[in-house]
Amino acid sequence: MQTVNSQTLLAKLLASENISVQYTPGIKTAMFDLKNRVLMLPIWQDISQDLEHLLIGHETGHAIDTPTAEEY
Repeated sequence: MQTVNSQTLLAKLLASENISVQYTPGIKTAMFDLKNRVLMLPIWQDISQDLEHLLIGHETGHAIDTPTAEEY
């Protein structure tokens, strides 16, 4: 549980906002829901901390830099 909490805190800090973070079974990769501000992370067996950090960093970049359809 400590790892999930620290990964959630990392994502919120990187995104610079109070995004929601969900570990979602059944998804094939990480994704960010721009409208609802939710970072969804896959549940993979034996995922390294480096790979999880890479996914979090990439997806929080979308939280910061990707406009929603309403912003076009």
